[in-house]
Amino acid sequence: MAKISLKIIVCLIVNVALLYFSIIAYNEISKNEKIVKESNPITVKIIEINHNAKSKTLCTLLFNGKLYNKVHFPFRGLTINSINSEYFYYDKEKDEIFYKDDGKKAMYLLFSLLILSLFLWLIPKNKFKMSYS
Repeated sequence: MAKISLKIIVCLIVNVALLYFSIIAYNEISKNEKIVKESNPITVKIIEINHNAKSKTLCTLLFNGKLYNKVHFPFRGLTINSINSEYFYYDKEKDEIFYKDDGKKAMYLLFSLLILSLFLWLIPKNKFKMSYS
């Protein structure tokens, strides 16, 4: 039986995993972009805002009498109890609200990592080690 090298196993796992997550991200972003193109923004009331990190803000929104928790919003331009009718869209299929550009940065990062991971194949077999020795 032929011996499969560690390099092949690691490269395949990394490449397949990144490809899988890149495809999922692309499909999600494509679906959201289709909704943005085909519909108008919805009017929501901002109930709560949680600033978790510099680039991540989570909102609780009220839309058609229903609360939607943990809606991502990338900047701090919202105020509590205000009405917003320009940034958010509704996905009827998933019954969720999303920001118009939500997830694009993550998708670009995944595709960049996928391209970079392809360079793992260029590392010579005898130089590919999983330890620092």
